[in-house]
Amino acid sequence: MATLHHEHRALSRSLLSVSRSLVVLGILVCLCSTGLEAQGRAGVRGTVVDETGLAIPRADVTLIDLAGGTTTRTKTDGSGRFALEDVRPGEYLLHVTAAGFQDVDLPVTAGRDALKPLTVMMRVGLEEEVTVVGSRRDSPVRADQNADAITFNRDFLAQLPVDGNDVLPLLSSLLAPSAAGVDGLSIIIDGVEGSTLDLSAAAIRHVTVNRNPYSSEFRRPGKARVEVVTEHGSRKFHGSGAFSGRASLFDARNPFAQTKPPENKGLLNGSFGGPLHRDRSTFFLTGSWLNHDESAVVHARTLAGAGPVVENVAAPREHANWYGRVDARPNRSHALIGRYDFTGDTARNRGVGGLHLTEQGYDTEEHKHTLQLGSHDLFAPVSNDVRIQAAWQHKRAGQPSDRPAMVVHGAFTGGASQTYHVNDDTDVHVQDVATYFHGPHTVRFGGEARAKRVHVVDASNFGGTFEFAGLNQLARGTPILFRINRGTPDIDFSQHEAFGFVQDEVRVRSDLSVMAGVREDWQARPGAGASLAPRAAVTWAPGVQKTVLRAGAGMFYDRLPDAAIVRASLFDGQRLREFVMIAPAFPDPFASDQGVLPPSNVTRVESDVHAPALLQASVGVERALWQNSRVVIEYQALRGWHQFRARNLNAPSDPFGPRPDPALLNVALVGSAGAMRSDALAISFNGQITRQFLGVVHYTWSKATDESSGLFDLPADPRNVAAERGRADHDRRHRVNVVGTWQAGHGLKVGVLASLATGSPFDITTGFDDNGDGRVHDRPIGVTRNTGEGSGLAQMDLRVTKLLALRPASTHPDKHGMIEVALDAFNAFNRSNFTNFIGIQTSPFFGDATAARAARTVQASVKYRF
Repeated sequence: MATLHHEHRALSRSLLSVSRSLVVLGILVCLCSTGLEAQGRAGVRGTVVDETGLAIPRADVTLIDLAGGTTTRTKTDGSGRFALEDVRPGEYLLHVTAAGFQDVDLPVTAGRDALKPLTVMMRVGLEEEVTVVGSRRDSPVRADQNADAITFNRDFLAQLPVDGNDVLPLLSSLLAPSAAGVDGLSIIIDGVEGSTLDLSAAAIRHVTVNRNPYSSEFRRPGKARVEVVTEHGSRKFHGSGAFSGRASLFDARNPFAQTKPPENKGLLNGSFGGPLHRDRSTFFLTGSWLNHDESAVVHARTLAGAGPVVENVAAPREHANWYGRVDARPNRSHALIGRYDFTGDTARNRGVGGLHLTEQGYDTEEHKHTLQLGSHDLFAPVSNDVRIQAAWQHKRAGQPSDRPAMVVHGAFTGGASQTYHVNDDTDVHVQDVATYFHGPHTVRFGGEARAKRVHVVDASNFGGTFEFAGLNQLARGTPILFRINRGTPDIDFSQHEAFGFVQDEVRVRSDLSVMAGVREDWQARPGAGASLAPRAAVTWAPGVQKTVLRAGAGMFYDRLPDAAIVRASLFDGQRLREFVMIAPAFPDPFASDQGVLPPSNVTRVESDVHAPALLQASVGVERALWQNSRVVIEYQALRGWHQFRARNLNAPSDPFGPRPDPALLNVALVGSAGAMRSDALAISFNGQITRQFLGVVHYTWSKATDESSGLFDLPADPRNVAAERGRADHDRRHRVNVVGTWQAGHGLKVGVLASLATGSPFDITTGFDDNGDGRVHDRPIGVTRNTGEGSGLAQMDLRVTKLLALRPASTHPDKHGMIEVALDAFNAFNRSNFTNFIGIQTSPFFGDATAARAARTVQASVKYRF
């Protein structure tokens, strides 16, 4: 037994020893395999610097697999360093970009052994060579490095589903309508403000929204401002040609159409650029032509037949855009820029669709020429930009009519179109903006003077318009109103404006910066006062600066729009008069006329009208989640006073009572007694969600109220102005927007543009002129403005792109000599997004929509780069 026990113990010790050996062997195998895997997948690391050796933070670094076409992205840190891990052996192209520098392409061969750290030197870009001073680039505590600012470069825009050449709808989905004011969004093109983005996508180098929200340089806050930098040439000749086409064969039917109309669309794009003289000047040219045979869908109700009138009406459009730019650099401290662009647009059957019948169609044409000259100078430590821009624009819509129109509220609008207006504008801007660097201070100051000459012809409604409460009144031939314009319909006027600003951003510590500035706008008009707008912002990034806290507040002022000046000058009771007959004869309203003219409407602008003021304040926190990605949570409050609002000076003290001036009907006085309020909580993600998806995810909860739906919108009840306070027309409680690109594998890239939103409000009215003021805008008792709500919005647009090589991939790492094919699907899931909800109680469509956004459309594109 002792021997057996001894043998058992010996066997146990042997098994234990073997077990220990196996465990050690397993650990060694794991370590070896991990080491082998690490050797099999090396990393690519390095530093990005400029020509002086200074680090370039937040440069975009992309590693492109030349065999499979897949890409890996990152950004340099505050010291200019980058690291791309887990790189398989193979041939790669390292593509580095940074604002103000020329792009760098560097071939890289990855093996099993780790590469030595790379040093990537970037040369200052031709158009930016005199703008870079010192090393103050892209610190997270800078005011213009807010994480919820969004910048799309030309390559990223090319991967997104953009219908035609218009990128503005994409950008507008990321902005805040409450901050836009009466003039709408502010579009800054190469430093000069405008209200339209009339450039093709090929002419845009990069575009930014919501950069430095409280900058004193600009009139609008960040979420009501789009900044565009135009494309320029390079030191190598390059170009491209592209064609996009669409046929209705692959499209879905509009939800209000009974049949799918034949539609075709063709878009041609071409561009070419390169050096002009040695390395001192470059040029870039691009042009596009769009031919779109689209159609409008009529969905109305007339007396003929029991059902609705449904028609597809051809509404073709042609659009052309030409753009050219020349950059010259006589020396390293001076640069000259010249830019010219032309936009031409013609269209037929505008104004048709929904309740508007075919005969309401009218033609439009527009031509615009813009010339900008700029000088960029560096006198260390000061840089200075001088810009001179001149623009000439011609617009025409419709033609004079001698036949009347008929409006049956909430049912249809028919008869002859009453639209006819012509605008000719000449606009000149002269701007000078300088930046001064001194120790921790960055001081920016400057100003602009603007002169504008306007010629307007407005002969609309010279044929007159009958208005009926409903189809029953039309059947009886008893209109509520007849209105017609008579007089001299043209006017010339000049407009002069100017602004000046100064702003200082102080780097108090490495983790703290404070920006403060002031701006004053001036507009040459009677009663115009000072519009002094102080603004301030503070940024704190404690510790390793992965978390950034931002807060800011500032005043912003609007200006009196040209529309108010035009209408008040034309409809002054002398030059042009709008006569209104209540309960007129039909079909000849002048049958009982005995030489007595009916009373007319007059529009005036209050002599001491104030510039609308907007106070914006916000507080937010940013957090770096992982490399090249950040999340932002921000609360923003907007408070507006002196907002434009019209009121009726000639309203009777009681309905149907005598008016203060019996020779007039309504005297609409445009004043500044309105108010607005908006609160919003926004959560946004900006960066690389996964290794395959790069983009922006933005959610906003907001609530906006105001007191008017338009500059000339009179209160429904002049004795109860408080009833006008209600939801703003653009108020949507929840909004989600997704913009990005996804690497789908096999060389395919998918661009995504998705929008989700709850419904916007609409007004509810009786359909009658209950108070006898000559306006069919009265509401039921106890109902305030904008109490109805339409349905929500859900749309996803997709673009699938594939690069096809005509030669081996290693011979064209910059995509030149390649063909790019793409397939776009707009409203890819064919969701019905209804618009134009009817709130007129006498309408057969009360509570329903009479129009919808476009159904699914499919577009194919091909592009060749050389």
